[in-house]
Amino acid sequence: PRTRPRSPLPTRRNASQRKQGDSLQIRTARALKSFFEQHELAAWRMMRAHAQIGAAAALRCALAVALLAVLASADIPPSQADALTAMKASMTSPFGWARNWPSVVNGSTACALEGVRCAATSSLGGYNETVTGIDLNTDRLIGIIPYEIGNLTDLKEMDLSKNYIQGTLPSTIGQLTKLKRLILFGNRIGGLIPRSLFHPTIEDMQLNGNIFTGNITDDVSNAKNLTYIDLSTNQLQGGTQLSLFSSLPKIQHVDLSLNNLVENISEINVQSSSSLQFLKLNDNHLFGCFPPTLSALSALEYLIVDANRISCEIPSFIFNMTTLRYFQASQNQ
Repeated sequence: PRTRPRSPLPTRRNASQRKQGDSLQIRTARALKSFFEQHELAAWRMMRAHAQIGAAAALRCALAVALLAVLASADIPPSQADALTAMKASMTSPFGWARNWPSVVNGSTACALEGVRCAATSSLGGYNETVTGIDLNTDRLIGIIPYEIGNLTDLKEMDLSKNYIQGTLPSTIGQLTKLKRLILFGNRIGGLIPRSLFHPTIEDMQLNGNIFTGNITDDVSNAKNLTYIDLSTNQLQGGTQLSLFSSLPKIQHVDLSLNNLVENISEINVQSSSSLQFLKLNDNHLFGCFPPTLSALSALEYLIVDANRISCEIPSFIFNMTTLRYFQASQNQ
């Protein structure tokens, strides 16, 4: 009869290998003890894991516990938690984010809320997180933007687009001096555009598809880093401030279409710009002739001015603009 082959015996470690392994275990144990000197219970558990599953696996487990400890201790300042609480109170949504936010936002759990983005900080005295982003677009929000929004002084991006937000922008929104992107298109927000929004940090401002009124103020010149602005489909009046927009060093996209702007464009002193690529002014009440300074827009690719009251012939310099790809001037006089 055949005999069953014996299983190979496990290879014994020599003295040198045992010494190296013991040394690794000692070094790992010391590192774990130091790392968890303020968390004795967690350290004890990791030491047990070290004995049971080996040094490398224990170290991975220790790092995971440490990460969970950091996340669990994340805390934003009370003023920021108050701002998020005010947002919940001032906006309702039967199908969107409102179901996931508590009535009173806790500073230690705020960063886990849907649509809230935080970043680590060491400059808020005892609070290790700060709110840097809010993205609640297309969430069927109904209500207003609360006054307390100004408490989010580290906010860099806010997207509340495609909702049913009404009212006006609170004056405190001007306190958000770190704001780079403000996306509010597709709501019913009215009133004046706060002058303080045009600050040096803003890069992307999309307020189109609302009911803003009043003039575009000369504060535009303060927005030195502005690259994209869309104020179309509102009820803005006055002039285009095109001379100021064209003077911004980084501007690429300007859309002021579908408003009630009235200006003699012959008198616009367009500034030389090597960055402006897209200019849309259609469906306003602009009149006069194309200013010769328009040729100073050396990077312009799209020029759309139809449905105004421009009465002169199209000047030859328009056709000599080598970068221009799309030009539309129909429905004028």
